[in-house]
Amino acid sequence: MKKAFLFPFFLLTTILFGQEVTILDEQFNDNSRQWYTIDNAEFYLNVKDGGYEIESKGNSAYWTYLEIPNLSQDEEDFTIETSITQLAGLDNYGYGLIWSLYADNTSYQSFLVSSNQMTQLNYKWSNGENKYMDWTTNSTINKMGSANIFKIEKRANSVRVFLNGAQIYQGAESSYFGS
Repeated sequence: MKKAFLFPFFLLTTILFGQEVTILDEQFNDNSRQWYTIDNAEFYLNVKDGGYEIESKGNSAYWTYLEIPNLSQDEEDFTIETSITQLAGLDNYGYGLIWSLYADNTSYQSFLVSSNQMTQLNYKWSNGENKYMDWTTNSTINKMGSANIFKIEKRANSVRVFLNGAQIYQGAESSYFGS
């Protein structure tokens, strides 16, 4: 089963007087940020044609990340936005955005969609998985071959989650752990 994805990525952070400053705008024109690349029997990951292509050649899942140094997510407001297109594979496998990841991968937050128009928001904390929103049908999800725009806005202790411009979640969280 093949699953392939392309996604451009950028991160904005809000500092002093509410002005958003772009601290990362990744267009994938080259691999100067040293995104993980591999081509083996299980996976293909490569910066290619203005995107980051991820392909699972078997039944395994894969995630990759880029650490943003000197960003204190508990203290700073931020916006994360990315466009992801599923090019091939099963339409009921989740793909999306992971943020607030601890260095040891034990805690993170995730925003996933599937090409059969389901979405999920969850967080993993101290080896326990919790759901903000379990798998739910969402008609704003574009089907396979079309881009989906993921956006996370964190202001103070409030987070808003958008998919293709539509707000799908808002809540107050106590911590945004990770980097």
